[in-house]
Amino acid sequence: MDKIKKTQILIVDNREEFRLLLNKYLIEAFPYIQIDEVADGDSALELIKSRSYDCVLINFQMADEAGAGLKSPATIREILPNVPVIVISAHGNQSVIKDIYNSAASSIISKNELSTEIVSKIMCEVLREPFGTEREETYSEKTYDSFDGLAGMSILLVDDSSTMLAVLKKIFSTKNIKKLTAQSGEEAIEIAVNKTPDLILMDIVMPGISGFETCEKLKANAATKDIPIIFMTSNTEPESAVKGFTIGGVDYVTKPFHGDEILARVKTHLLLKKNADEKDRLIQQLKEVSTDLSTNKKYLESITHNLVDGVIIIDRHGTVEWINSKVVEIFSYSETEIIGKNVKMLMPEPYKSNHDNYLNNYRNTGIAKVIGTGREVEGQRKDGSTFPVDLSLEEMLIEGAARYLGIVRDITERKESDKKILIEKAKAEKANKSKSEFLSQMSHDLRTPLNAILGFSQLLEINSSGNLTSIQKENIKKIKKSGNYLLKLINQLLDLARIEAGKIDLTFESVEIDSLIDEALSLAQPLAADRKITITKEGETHGRCILADRTRLKQVLLNLMSNAIKYNNPNGFVKIYLEDEGPSPRARIVVEDNGFGISDDDKHTIFESFSRLSMEKTDIEGTGIGLAISKQLVELMKGTLSFKSVLKDGSCFYIDLPVAESAHVAPKTLSEDIENTVIEGPETNATILYVEDDANNMELVRQALMPRKNITLIQATDANLGITLARSHDPDIILMDLNLPGINGIKALQILKNEVNSNIPVLAVSADAMEDHINKAIAAGFHDYIVKPINIVEFIDKIDKILIKINKL
Repeated sequence: MDKIKKTQILIVDNREEFRLLLNKYLIEAFPYIQIDEVADGDSALELIKSRSYDCVLINFQMADEAGAGLKSPATIREILPNVPVIVISAHGNQSVIKDIYNSAASSIISKNELSTEIVSKIMCEVLREPFGTEREETYSEKTYDSFDGLAGMSILLVDDSSTMLAVLKKIFSTKNIKKLTAQSGEEAIEIAVNKTPDLILMDIVMPGISGFETCEKLKANAATKDIPIIFMTSNTEPESAVKGFTIGGVDYVTKPFHGDEILARVKTHLLLKKNADEKDRLIQQLKEVSTDLSTNKKYLESITHNLVDGVIIIDRHGTVEWINSKVVEIFSYSETEIIGKNVKMLMPEPYKSNHDNYLNNYRNTGIAKVIGTGREVEGQRKDGSTFPVDLSLEEMLIEGAARYLGIVRDITERKESDKKILIEKAKAEKANKSKSEFLSQMSHDLRTPLNAILGFSQLLEINSSGNLTSIQKENIKKIKKSGNYLLKLINQLLDLARIEAGKIDLTFESVEIDSLIDEALSLAQPLAADRKITITKEGETHGRCILADRTRLKQVLLNLMSNAIKYNNPNGFVKIYLEDEGPSPRARIVVEDNGFGISDDDKHTIFESFSRLSMEKTDIEGTGIGLAISKQLVELMKGTLSFKSVLKDGSCFYIDLPVAESAHVAPKTLSEDIENTVIEGPETNATILYVEDDANNMELVRQALMPRKNITLIQATDANLGITLARSHDPDIILMDLNLPGINGIKALQILKNEVNSNIPVLAVSADAMEDHINKAIAAGFHDYIVKPINIVEFIDKIDKILIKINKL
């Protein structure tokens, strides 16, 4: 496994939705980068002083609001002189653009042209080093580590970037082939002439002569013209690829590339080169022994009859003079049925009709269109059936007369295999798409009734006037508890599906261990108290930090704590602590309990999905998914999750993650315990329009807003009615379901923005919790996205913040 430091990017913008959109474009273009983001100039400068970044993207308007004006790029450059600064601007004025460049900006991206393609192009232009490829690579040993039969072959790696050469050398470090390097086209030509590598992997854009010019010079030299060349470039324009193939390149790799892709392509072309060299050796040998066909026939047959390919010798008119036994096997004719006949008998139309013309044109013009090359054609058996054939044709002289040597290979099996691979790939893609669609629909369909169940149970807790009996209160708790358990199961299933599909997003940051444990403890404490378990934080963390996704790591820690509490004995204990091993590149968080423990028979299945060991028949709640998700999340964060356990004596689970330098302070979160909370607010004067086709969801929101006497709630059951009411009532806030009859929520949003009032904040309220759908909605222009089932307190808090911002609260 090769480990390489990731490219570090900092985004500075005060608008959360814009940071989210830019983050999305960057990750789509370059999946293996590290992104930090801040909302103000002061925070940006603090980060720049304490961290090393490879590039900074800053909003033009953001620079003005930070008080630094157009000097912000210059200020950044004072701290990081060699780091490019890209300004994001909606201005098209040439004077403004000139001022931006004069302020030390490396480049400008227009907000009006913002897209994945534009971001990719500009980032690749300003970052000459390999961008987005710096990551931890794991190459499949079965597929790529085996370069069997290629030992002794050599590749020449050509790039002006020493970092890129280091990356490429690491990728090929375990392979049994020779690696040569050059940092310019001139050096590459010298090495190619003197050492004749079997393959050249070459960048296009280099100082001095470019990769294209280098290729042309190599192809013009008889000593190097047959060396296959694979181009590497950040340019995604098709014209560039076409030019590379036109001048003699055999393949084309776009940066940022995947190591597995490079290995696969290089292996393929080395095999082709080896086969071509072997074929040339055989052809040369056949030419040498065929100077006197009659005297060398036995020697020729001893070589050719054991070949896996068919060998045919024809005269200048196309008449077959000799074949090996493989030709008889391939075409199902006897030797006597072929020798003396025109070779076109082995071809279907249109090859049959055109064959004589090929030979005549070559004899008359000397221009070889087929001779000296290999290509795929069709062959025809004796029974008339056709099949795909690889054909190569070479000219040779026997006693001064021209003869043609053809080598044919039946590639039916290979073509069928390729076809099956494509079919299986299509099936897998279809199944994966169906799975995602099913999970999305399942999540939506289950969350919709859950919204009513959990929402109304929250309202009963919040607005209780003391007229509920103790039994009724307990029943409400049971309803809420069961609803939350079902919601947890839905979320875990979605998490598992995202991880398996490789679509889970992680945001790495420096996380202070002490504050993370405190947060998790506060959330786990009610469960521990309910089950009479003592849960404590032990020892000191000494301010140590780890590099991880804070939200996902807290999810893992909570799951381990929850399991330690649930699978414990009455009056048992749970301890959470940092296992101090002194200075180390990794930190270990331990969750220890004196509970049931795990038997030796069950230990090997503990991290498997839906494995509940021997707990299925108990009344302890559990899905059997939590540990499987936790292990995969920790591994995605470049860590490990392990354990040791003794049956009936307890367990210890260990989270090992990389150490970080300093920590971000995590924002405070709302408590999940809302019992006895009363939602009241100051007098308001606002109108809210709610577009929702489900009557229960509509009633839930109406009752949630009832304590706010001066909020007027207008209701619409479809998008068309909602648009009409928005025109006539000019609401302050619009709440909109996405899955509506007729026009869906996203289309309705565009109409509202374009035809009604673009300034009205529109919040999506949807049971669709798929992350890519949420990102799509935010990118479409929704002010916020509220996932059903809604948390009443958080819902009211979001409404209040918007009303305060528009001076309606």
